[in-house]
Amino acid sequence: MNSLAIVMMQRNEGELLSSWIKYHQDIVAPEDIHILDNNSDDISTLFYLSEAKKAGCNVTYGIEDFEKKGRIVSELIGNLTETYKYVAPLDCDEFIGVLDNSFQFQNDIESIISELDRSSGELEIYLRVQESIWNIPFSTKGYHLPIKKIIVSRMRNPRLDLGFHLYDWYTNGPTVPPETIRTSRICYLHYHNGPFERVITSARRKLAQRLDGFTKKDFENYKGAGKHLLRYFTISEQEYMESFPQATHDLSAAFLNKGGDMPFVARDILLRTAKTWSDNNHALQLAKWTEIPKAEVNETPQGPTIVHLAEAGTATRKPPFAVHDPEELGLCDNLRNPIEVKVSSREVLVLPRSRLFGQRMLASNGHLYSDFELNSNHIDRYINNRFDVRQSEYQLSAGADGYWSNKLQSDPIKIEGRTALVSSSEPVNYGAWLIRVIPKIEAVRRLFKSDVRFAVFAERDWQREILSHLGIGEDRLIRQHFGKTYELEQAVVPNWPNRHKYLDTHTLQALGHIRDEALASDTRTDRAKAIYVSRRSWGAAAPSAIKRREFLNGEEFEIALASRGIKIVEPEKDGFEETIRNFASAELVIGPQGSGLFNCVFCFPGTTVIDIEHLPNFLEGHSNLFASCNLNYALIVARAIDDAGADPVHRSFSLNIPAALAFIDGILEGRYR
Repeated sequence: MNSLAIVMMQRNEGELLSSWIKYHQDIVAPEDIHILDNNSDDISTLFYLSEAKKAGCNVTYGIEDFEKKGRIVSELIGNLTETYKYVAPLDCDEFIGVLDNSFQFQNDIESIISELDRSSGELEIYLRVQESIWNIPFSTKGYHLPIKKIIVSRMRNPRLDLGFHLYDWYTNGPTVPPETIRTSRICYLHYHNGPFERVITSARRKLAQRLDGFTKKDFENYKGAGKHLLRYFTISEQEYMESFPQATHDLSAAFLNKGGDMPFVARDILLRTAKTWSDNNHALQLAKWTEIPKAEVNETPQGPTIVHLAEAGTATRKPPFAVHDPEELGLCDNLRNPIEVKVSSREVLVLPRSRLFGQRMLASNGHLYSDFELNSNHIDRYINNRFDVRQSEYQLSAGADGYWSNKLQSDPIKIEGRTALVSSSEPVNYGAWLIRVIPKIEAVRRLFKSDVRFAVFAERDWQREILSHLGIGEDRLIRQHFGKTYELEQAVVPNWPNRHKYLDTHTLQALGHIRDEALASDTRTDRAKAIYVSRRSWGAAAPSAIKRREFLNGEEFEIALASRGIKIVEPEKDGFEETIRNFASAELVIGPQGSGLFNCVFCFPGTTVIDIEHLPNFLEGHSNLFASCNLNYALIVARAIDDAGADPVHRSFSLNIPAALAFIDGILEGRYR
């Protein structure tokens, strides 16, 4: 009897199918793989199916009803148990392996079979898969997440459901007798998190036969299979990319020994990342970068050079001076003590004669360069046409003269002179502009005395207002379009990773200089000493019909604060320079979490900040921000609301106003601690 068969049903999975086939062919023989095709009509999918069949995989075409997947797969497994001890029904985004005793992922056949034998006890039984590692898009990293899946051991008449769960999420129990299930250490790498457009397209395809339409009302009324997919239709791409938790595993090796075809990650990134996961190197470099003296920076180099501004290190984050949690929700309990925070290195790459793709992916002399932090969630999705059908005009390939993009629609845009690339991986995020884009601009201006033009995504009015305040007018601005290719005479790329939002000395100096300049030209002498940062303007301007992090009783809270002489400010209305002056003049700043409160970077050290938090997702980063600015910060815990269909990381909230006011009154009486 053979050991393991793998069964999978799919439709139009394209490149993901290619990765899945290559991966599993290295674990079991091709004849042990059974692929059921649900009437695919995508050319690339049909090609990969044909190649799999030629290699010896079992490919069955013409499967009609995807909603009957559980029954169809159960019947196939029943037939296969005469030949195999174990049958693993997988989805196309699931890659089998096992977590060993040290919580490391292993995917050799010996480890997998050993765990299946151990957990099954040679019985006719279901094996529960309860471990998974979900991918972070455009990164080689993943995060651990418990799941409920099933592998079949020797059962001739299994009864699987659509998702291969055999689990009722409402009763939190199995749908079969508990004695027929045993737990295992089998683990799936789950590549559910693809490029945003792919996720939307896939979700729409899966839900098309289950929903009457794709309106908010349709979402609210739907309770069936695939309900977890609805959230993708209520969030932006930026919010999607911000929603992933801290990585727990590097998955590079799992794919390098299976052909190196990791889903949604270019092979060049995969190869380099596998070598640098543990060396704390924050820049992707496929060629040797050599250090040059700062005095020589103004000279045009003949090859790639890097200027080191600050080495990586650590800092101790001071805790908040108070945590006010009247309902004992426990959200901030882990912030009450000092903690060590990593601070990334700072450097500037100078690269002659290169081509720019997407945000900051550069090709020069046969090498690819990027300043994206290796453990970032935002490795640029534009570097490979496989990631985004809208960018299919790109074909990134290696030739005799290096990596070039064959763009079918137009020639590269040629830019002479020195060009600084200062976009953030979150190009329209206001907070990212404050703590990433502005420090990059200031670093470039300090290093180079000669003229520099700045390439950055700047289609929003507020972005150009910031640039104008920094002295960058249209004559020095290149409005970068991420869907175009640029040919640069000399590229200057500041590498400024601060995913943890703990600001370094260079960033604080740059922001402090901007604050001092704004105050020097301020003619007002009556600015408020206590301000509240309102989210009203942001909420009214939100592009979606479903609000994000809406403060449900915020208006009542603002009225109460105004009665205490606290000025209500709305940064979206006030403008950049006025906002700097408001925050720089304040001795007390109160506000709910959000980009408006990021303006605290313009406060003087020692300013008291009261941050209202209701979600764990951004709590560490906000605390790092306040502590690194040497602000005296306190946290008020609000209650998150379970909005129907809302993204869990952008839930609305309400505040215990009497308790919060009592806390604030105490601080006011203490003269702003």
